Amino acid sequence: MIKNIQLNIKTLIHCNKGVSRSLIIAMLYLTVIGYFQHNDFYTAEGIFFNLYPNYNLGIEMGNFAIEYFDSYKIYD
Repeated sequence: MIKNIQLNIKTLIHCNKGVSRSLIIAMLYLTVIGYFQHNDFYTAEGIFFNLYPNYNLGIEMGNFAIEYFDSYKIYD
């Protein structure tokens, strides 16, 4: 995914409903590239919700994202 994006290849991230799993992958990607570099998970989540109002994080994916969010922040 990251390689395709770097090569300017359109990349579709999807899951069954497009409200939790695919969106957390997109949010963590934005974290990796430094979009949320100075934010904690909850602040980043609020910013992401403004970008994509259909975002609705499920419990399982939410626990994963909260636990690993800081490890994706390579620019901090």
